[in-house]
Amino acid sequence: MAPVALEEAPATAGDRAADATLAAHPAVTARIACSKGTYIRSLAHDLGAALGTGAHLEALRRTRSGPFRLAQAIPPSALGSAAAHVISPARALEALPAVTLSPPLALAIAQGKLVTWSDIGMPAPGEGPVRLLDARGELVAVAPRAPAGDRVRTLRVFHREAVPRAKGEPEHLDRSGSAGAEGIAPVSAREV
Repeated sequence: MAPVALEEAPATAGDRAADATLAAHPAVTARIACSKGTYIRSLAHDLGAALGTGAHLEALRRTRSGPFRLAQAIPPSALGSAAAHVISPARALEALPAVTLSPPLALAIAQGKLVTWSDIGMPAPGEGPVRLLDARGELVAVAPRAPAGDRVRTLRVFHREAVPRAKGEPEHLDRSGSAGAEGIAPVSAREV
C-alpha cells in the first residue's frame, strides 16, 4: 500500500477537536482535545474502520486533565518529596466558581445545617458546581447551583481540621465526645 500524504489540519466532531499528521507510514500522530468520557482507543478504531484499514493505538499520553497540564506533573523520581508538591483542594478545584462564606455560614455548611443560597449569596451566573470557601479561602464544600430560595445541597463537605464554637456555645461543651484542643472539635468528612 502506498503512503498517503496528510496535510496538518484541525478537525472537529461535536465537542472534540483533533489535528493529525503522518509520522511514519503507517503511523499517524494525533493531538485530541476532548471532554471526559471520550474513549480515544475507540476513536482510533472508528478512524481505521472509516478508512477501511483498521487502526489501533501504539501509545497514549494524557497532556492535560482539567486545569492541570503535563508540565505540572511530578516525575516518579520526585515522589519521595511529594508532600512539597501537594496543592489544596480549593486550588485543585479553582476552575469552579467560588462563593466565600462568613464564619457562621461556613460552620453551618460544615455541620450540614439548613442554609439557603440566598443566605450565602448567589454565585456568578452559569452552570455546574460551585466551591464554597471559608474566609481563609479553604474549601468547605462543593454544591450544585440552585435558585436563591433553595437549600444548599452539598455534593461533598470537606474535612475541617477545627471548627470554631458557635456564638454563645459554652467552652466546656465538648461536641466531639472527647476532649479537643482549645475546645475545638473536628468535623468528619462526609457526603450530604
